[in-house]
Amino acid sequence: MPALISAKLHVNSSSLNWFSYEAETSTLDVNFSSGITYRYDNVTNEMFKKLANAESYGKALNTIIKQNDKVGYVRLEEELATV
Repeated sequence: MPALISAKLHVNSSSLNWFSYEAETSTLDVNFSSGITYRYDNVTNEMFKKLANAESYGKALNTIIKQNDKVGYVRLEEELATV
């Protein structure tokens, strides 16, 4: 069984400020340059690794996470997004 990953990465991107992954819950929080944060669920360790190692975080988020039919999302309220 692969090791579980939990991490928060501040990124140099025109569309994202940071993203945070919690392996135990398979959730990915993404804070966009607009300041809005979304939580994506059913994100696997492999999907997170691909996103974290991508040349373009915005493109990777779209192709790896958003276009995956098994991944759902919800917009977080500001007080939850800053934790």
